Amino acid sequence: MDFSLEETLPVDPRKVDRIASPVTKAWDIAYLRFAKPDLNEQAAFFKDFGFIIAEQTDERLMCAVPGQAPISSSSKKRLKQPIWGWVSR
Repeated sequence: MDFSLEETLPVDPRKVDRIASPVTKAWDIAYLRFAKPDLNEQAAFFKDFGFIIAEQTDERLMCAVPGQAPISSSSKKRLKQPIWGWVSR
């Protein structure tokens, strides 16, 4: 099946007008926040991709990329597994 994401949306995001004076502007993503049921499995996944485990408890996992920001990813223990959010700068 050959399609683009823009074709599946009700409005093409590339054609939406920008607000002239937004209340806030994010210029970078500081880190992603995930919700995962098994933080040990998540830690192993991040280690496979070169992340360093900065902190791990029963309820939270904080990971970093060597030479980058102090924290690159934050995971909390939850039964559902969506991307929980992001923190912008």
